[in-house]
Parts: sequence; C-alpha cells; structure tokens
Amino acid sequence: MPRPEGPQPDFVNPKDIRCESYRKLEDKIELAASLGIPVLPEGTRGTGKTSLAQRYHERLVYYRSVRPDAHGRNCKRPVNAPKEVPQRPVSVTLSEYADVNYLRDFLLGWAEGSFTGCKQAWHGYIGEADNGTLFLDEIHHLDKSLQAGLLGALNSGRYRPKGASEDVESHFGLVTATNVKDWREELSPDFRDRITRIVLHVPSFQEIRGEKDGMDDIMTFWNFVLSQHCLASGISCPEPSPECRQHLTHVLHNQPLNGNWRDLHRLADHVLMEMVRPRGGRPTDFEWDPQKLELAVRSAFDED
Repeated sequence: MPRPEGPQPDFVNPKDIRCESYRKLEDKIELAASLGIPVLPEGTRGTGKTSLAQRYHERLVYYRSVRPDAHGRNCKRPVNAPKEVPQRPVSVTLSEYADVNYLRDFLLGWAEGSFTGCKQAWHGYIGEADNGTLFLDEIHHLDKSLQAGLLGALNSGRYRPKGASEDVESHFGLVTATNVKDWREELSPDFRDRITRIVLHVPSFQEIRGEKDGMDDIMTFWNFVLSQHCLASGISCPEPSPECRQHLTHVLHNQPLNGNWRDLHRLADHVLMEMVRPRGGRPTDFEWDPQKLELAVRSAFDED
C-alpha cells in the first residue's frame, strides 16, 4: 500500500467493493440521492452508517448541481444558510441531547430577541442543512413531542424558529439512522411513516464474511483504514510481508469483529503503536514485523 496522496475519502470507493449486499446498498443510496428520497440506514454499531450518510450527501449534492432547482422559493430563506453547498451533512447525534427543549431550539433555531441576551437570529441545524443533508443519528432517541414538531420541516421544508413571526424555508436531503432492533416502537406513526420510506439494512462484517468475495472486501476495508491512519500520522504505508498478510487474513477471518469498522480502526492504532517509534519529533517509517504484529493483534482484541 503506497502512501496515499491528498485528502482521503470517508469511505472505500464503491467500485472496489465486490460482495452483493454492499453493492446493492450502494446502488440504493445512489438512486435515492438522485431522487431526493430520504433514507434510513439501520445496522449494528460500527457498520459505517455515518459514512453512508456522507456518501448520500455527496451524491445528492451532485445530482442537484446538474438539474434545475425544483422548489419554489416563496418564503424567507434561512439567514444563516451557507453561501456554498455544505461539504458534509449537518450531523446531529440525538442521544447527546437530554433536554428536549434544548434540542428543539438547536434543530429549529430562534429569532433575534427570542430570549434574554439573544442578539442574532439563528435558524438551527435545519437551516444549516439547506441545499445539503441533515443527518439525524440514533433516531430512536428523538422525543415523540419533537417528532411532531419536525413534520412541517420534513414535509415542506418550512418551519418556524423559536420566537419568529414567519416561517423560513430550508430544502435538504434527510438521512436518519439507528442501531437498535425495536426502533420503530420509539417513533410516532406519522413521523415513522415520513422517515421510513426507504429503510436500508447495513450488513455487519459477520454477514459480509459469509458472502462470496466477502473476505476480499474485509481486507479492502482493512487496507483503507490502515492507509487513513498512516496518512493522518504522516508516514508511508508499505505493503505487508507475505507472513504478515497471512496473519492479518487469519485474524480478520476469525475475530468476531462485533464492532465492525471500529474494530478495524482499533487494530490499526495498535499496529502503528507496535511498528512505529518516535524519532526527532516525528514517527519513524512503518516497517512490518511478524512478532510485533502478533503483539498488536493481541493487545487490540484482548480489550474485548
């Protein structure tokens, strides 16, 4: 693996993925983004739902750039709407907001003077997502009272910030995600119907390993993760020796990998900790060593 040059993507190039489940998933994301249809990826922890939201956003922005705006702009646009299309989705992890009123304000925003000390209007995360994508992660944590309050924005792109005298408008793609099995029970019927038009199952690594070419894809994922870590550390990423490659293949085939992508990132951290040393204010070159790889694997997965 030569050292990658320039900024790196958040996810493996879909053309490099061979297993059928992931290829179908990518095809559905591509089509939904081209049509502007909201999607809900569901899967166990660490399966890459955030990266899929980024993928949806990139394709949505692309398709909007090559066709005329279909929305009539008849009411006020968010004053804080970005002058350029957002490069990333506006991501909100709903479990981080214990106070529903606090979350409502941050999603819908507020008018100038709507509370003591408020000197400037802000139209919330929904306003920031105008012309881009709003990503609501862990959707099962969203309080039902707020689910009802978001329906207007989700249905028409129009909503009223706190203390405002008129509606504002924001047109955005929507991605919601969850990693719990009973998430439907946590959503009110109207809200659930709105966000579950296209539900996408994100396969776990255990599922992928059972498919034809699945192990090849796991190795592709591993190579991608390690190259990202090396790039971030400013070091080269050489091809592993045959002995090290064989050991890595054995590990990725036999470890549970219940954390999915998170396990790969943890393993990459431990590999670099064993293979690299500080020297003169920067890391030394990365050199594969079978014994050090064994130590890295043991320390990475003994934590489980």
